[in-house]
Amino acid sequence: MSALAVQTYPDTNSRDSDFEFGLDACGVLELVFNNSELKPVDMTSRRNVNYTRLAVDEDNVGREGTFDPRFDMPAETMDKVPWKSIGLALFLLLFGCGLLLLSLFIFTGHIGGDKSQAYGLFGLGTLTFLPGFYETRIAYYSWRGAQGYRFAAIPG
Repeated sequence: MSALAVQTYPDTNSRDSDFEFGLDACGVLELVFNNSELKPVDMTSRRNVNYTRLAVDEDNVGREGTFDPRFDMPAETMDKVPWKSIGLALFLLLFGCGLLLLSLFIFTGHIGGDKSQAYGLFGLGTLTFLPGFYETRIAYYSWRGAQGYRFAAIPG
C-alpha cells in the first residue's frame, strides 16, 4: 500500500474506529480499514478446485433448434439494389459538393459574403458530402462486384 499522509477522520461514536480516511501520495482519498481479523490468503490452497466444462455453445443452452429470422437474409435480398438509398446518396454527394464549392468561392472572394457564412457552408457541406460519398462508394464497388461489397451494406 502506498504511504498515506494520514489525516484521519475517526468514527465519532467510538474511540477504536474500524476504519479511517487518508490521502495517498497522489492526493486521492482512501478508506483504510483497521481490522486485525483479516489474514492473507494463500492461493496455493485453491489449486485443487474441480472445474466443470461449460456447454459448447452457451448462447443456445435450452434453446436447441430455435431459429431467429431477423439474422437470416436470403440471397435475393443481398443482391437487391436499393435505388432510393443510392438516389439519396447521390443527392447528398452533389449537394455537399455544391456547398463546399460555395464556401470555397466565399473564402477566395469570388462571391461576396462574410467568413462566418463560408464557415457555415463549409460545415454543412462536409456533413452532407461525407455520408453521400461513403454510400456512393459502397454502391459503386457493389455494382462492380468487388469482393466484400454488397448492396445489403447500404442502409435502407
